[in-house]
Amino acid sequence: LTSSTGGRSTPAGVTVSLLSMMRVLVFVLCLVAAASATFGNYFRMPSPYHYSCDNQKCLRQDRNQKDEQMHQSTSFRTARHITGEEHAHPHEHNHEHPHEQTEKYNSLAECQLTCGEYGALWPRPSHKVELSKRTVSFTPMNLRFTKLSSSNNEVQQMLDEASHYFRRNLHFMHPDYSDVNKGPFKNYEDDDMSTNDKPKYEKKSPFNKQESSPLAERQNFDVEITVTQPDTQLSLNTDESYDMTVQTMGDTVTATILASTYYGARHAMESLSQLIAYDDINNALMVVSTAKISDKPAFSYRGIMLDTGRNFYPKEEILSLLDTMSTNKLNTFHWHISDSASFPMYSQRQPQMTYYGAYSPNKVYYPEDIREIVNYANLRGIRVIPELDAPAHAGAGWNFGEQSGKGKLVLCNDEDTPWFDNCFEPPCGQLNPVNPEVYNVLGDLYKDIIEAFNPEFVHMGGDDTSFKCWKNSPEVVNFLKQQQKEANTQELFNLWNTFQSNAYSKLFEASGQQSRLVTPMIYSSSFVRNFIDPKQYIVQLTSNVNDTNISTYITNGYKVVFSNADTWNFEGPAQSWVSKTTSFRKNEKRPSWEHVYENSPLDMLIGMNYQNARSDHFNQRSNAEQQVLGGEAMVWSYETDPSSLQTTAWPRGAALAERLWTDPASTPFQAEEAKSRMFAHRQRMVDRGTRAETFQPEYCHQNQDSCYSQDEFTSRQQNLIPAN
Repeated sequence: LTSSTGGRSTPAGVTVSLLSMMRVLVFVLCLVAAASATFGNYFRMPSPYHYSCDNQKCLRQDRNQKDEQMHQSTSFRTARHITGEEHAHPHEHNHEHPHEQTEKYNSLAECQLTCGEYGALWPRPSHKVELSKRTVSFTPMNLRFTKLSSSNNEVQQMLDEASHYFRRNLHFMHPDYSDVNKGPFKNYEDDDMSTNDKPKYEKKSPFNKQESSPLAERQNFDVEITVTQPDTQLSLNTDESYDMTVQTMGDTVTATILASTYYGARHAMESLSQLIAYDDINNALMVVSTAKISDKPAFSYRGIMLDTGRNFYPKEEILSLLDTMSTNKLNTFHWHISDSASFPMYSQRQPQMTYYGAYSPNKVYYPEDIREIVNYANLRGIRVIPELDAPAHAGAGWNFGEQSGKGKLVLCNDEDTPWFDNCFEPPCGQLNPVNPEVYNVLGDLYKDIIEAFNPEFVHMGGDDTSFKCWKNSPEVVNFLKQQQKEANTQELFNLWNTFQSNAYSKLFEASGQQSRLVTPMIYSSSFVRNFIDPKQYIVQLTSNVNDTNISTYITNGYKVVFSNADTWNFEGPAQSWVSKTTSFRKNEKRPSWEHVYENSPLDMLIGMNYQNARSDHFNQRSNAEQQVLGGEAMVWSYETDPSSLQTTAWPRGAALAERLWTDPASTPFQAEEAKSRMFAHRQRMVDRGTRAETFQPEYCHQNQDSCYSQDEFTSRQQNLIPAN
């Protein structure tokens, strides 16, 4: 048989075969088009792997292993997930046997949500945690905040804003959500948008453009929040605790949050978001079906310092930093706003400071910028502490004095003199302690700070005072001669004390303009130990971990914040550009996230023979423990700028966050358990738009028991860390 086509003869069998192939091709194209319409504009290959939880780690396994029991377990798990049978048969966590699990999970994300006692929670809760081993699929379009209860209208508004922030972060979990649209969360609704329209973040969401599975489309997710106290500003005494439950009944998941303050409720919402992950099978989200969490922080001060004096950071970059801090329940942003290199804060009372001190006209923080940052931080449970460093680290901006008739305000700022003759780093600059006009300008700057920040604390700096500078200054030498004194060490110590006393008086005078008393902070130094009243200041300890002077502060009754230079200075080997052999911080190494995690202030005190530094009962703290307010990581800008800020701060800032929120035991087993959760949490931060530094190849993320150091292997051999 033949078929004639265009004068040529073609065997009929060949024609039939071609037609069959065309039908198959059309069918395949239809399937691809259908998949594209449902799950996006790309084709996803199915994974040959599933995951099981063993020893609090998610282990990858081949789905095709000829293990009948495994096959049955996997099939049962998959069937229950797709049909929603887990709604009727929730399986709660077995606390008596936390390592006995045979569940098989379709994805790594699903395994991480429920593996181990704490799932993917970071920082891990300090009190009660119960997590189901089941997940429920839902679409973020079905998320409803059915109750936002507070007797205070301002708290009510804060809860409403936080609910949108929570919802936006859920949309960010979709792998197709563009990173370009993951900027700071502001103006979530268009000004001309009708009340029934969608917020911007939802309009841009792949969940809004792609259908989820029918199961997920039917599932509702309700959130109920109750706040009992009217606090709208964070303080050291703020109750940040919360209680949260998650229950699944039929086609509705209900999360119930109870907190004394907005800040506790905000932390609870963050924990709730960490019980949720992307479900690639249903193009939806999944949440653990049941959960109970009671949580509160170990320390009331949990912070990160950013230096914007050496390098300028745009406002948007600071807002992004605050977003990631809130993800980690960090509550203090210490803003080292100026330094000898630049003065970027606009001063309404002394505008010459900014005119001469800013790097450029577009590198200035105006009062409205500062207020926006402060309000943005407050909504995320973060206080902002401004720092005006003095008397050292003060150069740029202060050089207007002589031409304005105020005399020499700053010393050692002459570029003709080698910097290393007068200070620790270029450019030099140290305030003139014998010029009364210095204190008048300081007073005006403090008033500007109080008005813009409305702060609970103001950091006064106080570090790195150079006696060489004052000894080399005719103004200081002549002043001492007039008093029949020499410029020796003791007299210069006394001169520092005179300066600090005058500066303190000006700050106290400026703080009288606001309703709450401002507490000054200062960096640790020999000056502080000799002159500073422990009842007036909070001291920030910046020495190395093994510094014996740390115990002196505790013995003398100072309240302290730990910022150990060898573990919590994030920039690492700083000032290599100054000298390859004699850098100012030549003994420091860039700490890994594990080093940050293991640095425990209370364990440090116990090592200094303060045996009562750690209480057995959480609510009955010892005197030494009460003096430790918390800790703070330092991000100096010697070699960091906006392009590298996020990789410098994260994920090490997350390690700091769990140390200060939970204060876990410093043991090899605890560090191993934390590593599994850190994998998931670092990826969570990346999904939300944070450029967090990676610390292992993705292979290790997917094969958590295959990547270990030689030290970890040795520890396992010695049975210090359980091995699989």
